[in-house]
Amino acid sequence: MKSPVLNSFFSLVFVLLVVSNVGAGTSAPEWTANSGTVDADGVIGLSWEHTSKVAQAPVQFYQLHENYAKEKPIIHQLESSSARLQRQRPGLYQFKLISCSLTETEEIKCSEASATLEVKITSQITEKAQRPVQGKRDIIKGVGIKAGQFVPGMYKSSV
Repeated sequence: MKSPVLNSFFSLVFVLLVVSNVGAGTSAPEWTANSGTVDADGVIGLSWEHTSKVAQAPVQFYQLHENYAKEKPIIHQLESSSARLQRQRPGLYQFKLISCSLTETEEIKCSEASATLEVKITSQITEKAQRPVQGKRDIIKGVGIKAGQFVPGMYKSSV
């Protein structure tokens, strides 16, 4: 039977190993100056950059954490240093980034979270984004698509 002191020791060692992986691989990513821009259709432009503390462990992927109101947070896994997200509900969206690296021993090490980026979507943007697009059927006409034929990105019904 193990002693309580030995159990405490192993628990402490485990906690130290887990904590040592956070922030060990790379520094926290930083939002670029043009990040958080919103166009007239509610598309949020996000971009960021990072600097790796360890040359052998370049960033392999990013975790983009998105919070909206009191909903469950969404985590996007990305390999690029930018993203374009369309949001049509008015309100405040909050984003944080974490960069992750894969070490030579195939261990994943992630940075601390970036600063929070807040983006506000106004009701004027959502109203414009929900208007029907004029001439939508004209886009499909003349492309040589038969009724009922599926083409990636397009579908023409027999109606």
